[in-house]
Amino acid sequence: MDEKLTELIALANARGSKYMKGETSVSGIPEKVSELGVFLLTKATRISELNGDKLREELNDVQQKIDDLRKAIFSNKLKK
Repeated sequence: MDEKLTELIALANARGSKYMKGETSVSGIPEKVSELGVFLLTKATRISELNGDKLREELNDVQQKIDDLRKAIFSNKLKK
């Protein structure tokens, strides 16, 4: 892995993900995207070491958070 990416993953792991599912205002979208990025970085090395049911569980968790962000963005588009 790239040295800078390894540093980012280490920072994300030290910080931890604070991603909160649910609706948010338009002004909250950048924070939600940032928290999803931190969440994905924290999962990056862990997912590469898994297989079978554990891998499916982790990927399902990632997919749920991505779906949540998509829904939050879409619901804000509908409000306009």
